[in-house]
Amino acid sequence: LTAIGCLYSCAYCLYDFGTGKRRIINFDMNRIQQEIVCLADRKMESIKIVDAIFNDKGNRCVEILEMFLNSGFKGKISAECRFEFVTREFIAIILKLRNAGIEFIPEFGLQTAVLSESRIIQRGNQMKVITDKIQLLNENGIHYPVSLIYGLPEQTLESFKTTIRFCKKFRIKKIQAFPLALYHGTKIYECRKDWGLETRPNENGIKLVYKTSTISESEFLQMEKIAKGYSLNTGK
Repeated sequence: LTAIGCLYSCAYCLYDFGTGKRRIINFDMNRIQQEIVCLADRKMESIKIVDAIFNDKGNRCVEILEMFLNSGFKGKISAECRFEFVTREFIAIILKLRNAGIEFIPEFGLQTAVLSESRIIQRGNQMKVITDKIQLLNENGIHYPVSLIYGLPEQTLESFKTTIRFCKKFRIKKIQAFPLALYHGTKIYECRKDWGLETRPNENGIKLVYKTSTISESEFLQMEKIAKGYSLNTGK
């Protein structure tokens, strides 16, 4: 963890705990460097950076990855990122890490490629920018997973397929699709009746959507089948 908080207030997310405040508190860089050295000394093989969005703070993420490069760490690092914040400097450090035997995996949460759906969930996807950044990542041979959500308000079976087609068009090789989870305190939970969001608890008690005003239960099962049947490693 290198920072807490998030710049965004996505309607399904708990990061602002319903306050609507968009604030980030960055941890001291000396502390972060000490932790990285400790992890390298312990010869950790895999590290997950659990910031809400790792690459949303300018070149700070590049500086942190440089610390891994200089620490002697050898292993795998992953972090949640946004396409909009991908820069050439970010790509350059990923390639430097690769050449040094360190695999950095940026994990991108797209959720939907349909603009109207992203607006409803207050995600605000900038699709032209996202498309450009995907092409930049692909051109540099950087591999990355993309996560999607099905069961969103006003989403349909066909619009979910549209998002899948978008991913296939741009050669995204690993897709992870999950049903919408409703958490108390989120904006989407408060408005769940407006969109006919019906849920069932999973084994951990998390309420997962299985039907909406625009998705029948049978259509939802088709979406689930698409999510599970999509080849996560080849993008086919």
